[in-house]
Amino acid sequence: MSSDSKNKKLIQDLFSLHNKIRQDPKSFIPKLKKELKNYDELFWFKFGDKENSLETSEGVDAVHDAIKYLEKLKPVKELILKEELSEVANDHAIDANENNLDNSIGSDRSSPIERIKDRFETNLCGENMEFNFETAEEIVYSIIVDDGYENRDRRMNFFSPNYKFIGIGISDHPDYINLCVLDYMGDFKSIKPKKEKKKQGN
Repeated sequence: MSSDSKNKKLIQDLFSLHNKIRQDPKSFIPKLKKELKNYDELFWFKFGDKENSLETSEGVDAVHDAIKYLEKLKPVKELILKEELSEVANDHAIDANENNLDNSIGSDRSSPIERIKDRFETNLCGENMEFNFETAEEIVYSIIVDDGYENRDRRMNFFSPNYKFIGIGISDHPDYINLCVLDYMGDFKSIKPKKEKKKQGN
């Protein structure tokens, strides 16, 4: 399977899993509980793979926090995959690959809100990013556990009932193998034409 085909499948898998868990948050609790045994203090051996470990900030504490959160969470409506919003997400994913970025600020210093509002007339939007993954489940697990993020902002974006649309972009990355950008948006009034991307340094 080509890299492009693999990414397209991963995006579809992620979109489907994202909506499934939004509509049934408790369905992911067994997965979280199963992973508890794969932690050795701060090291997480991803899904039991002893050759694939990640040093976390909180260890199992973040997992327990996620379990408690999902136990109390009510179902939220599914998101709609929006093509133009996926273009925004994919543009930042490519930018991060080409310029070795590791956060939501673009090489032109644009923020996620600025990039989304360049295409949509909206008052509600946000972004999640994830690096170094193989499956949609791995992306979702990391965002829901949200290790090291004090306010669990990524988890809040994932389950926000105020968001109605999602856009997803995936690209390679020079330091982290790959990255995924998830852009979220509430209602919008109109879609704007795509602008030419500013060149770095202009």
